[in-house]
Amino acid sequence: MILIFRAQFLAAAARPDQPILVLCFNRTLADRIQHLLRERGVDERVQVRTFHSWCQDLVRSYQLDVPRELKGDAYFSALALAVERAVESGRVPGGQYLALLIDEAHDFEDAWLRIAGRMVSPAPTACWCCTTTHSPSTRAGGASSTSPASASRRAAAPASCA
Repeated sequence: MILIFRAQFLAAAARPDQPILVLCFNRTLADRIQHLLRERGVDERVQVRTFHSWCQDLVRSYQLDVPRELKGDAYFSALALAVERAVESGRVPGGQYLALLIDEAHDFEDAWLRIAGRMVSPAPTACWCCTTTHSPSTRAGGASSTSPASASRRAAAPASCA
């Protein structure tokens, strides 16, 4: 619920050309967050996506190449890699969002956090924060939220929004 309230608060400062981005790992949670925000009158200035659906939006918007024959995890890895390369090269411009909020950050790979972080405006009023609101769990191929890898990820995370 903290993420919902924070997104609602930040929405007042967002503009259509520089919205707030909320990312999470699973679609069910993204749908629930979006529903709760819309119930509270928060409009499209807060965009809620899973990491991979957000990557797919960028692939479509910037016409990035991702091999269509790939399926499952191979496709999702290629999708993230295509977006990472496009962000690093400047083909996808950074600074598109006023704020970035990430739920389920323990499920995000380090590269995903770097990609998403580059999309936050460099303005002094911009911010991003990560939350882990679930009990420790392990995603296939990922680190548990209590593992040393996850702990170092949290330690390296940027300061949260006020």
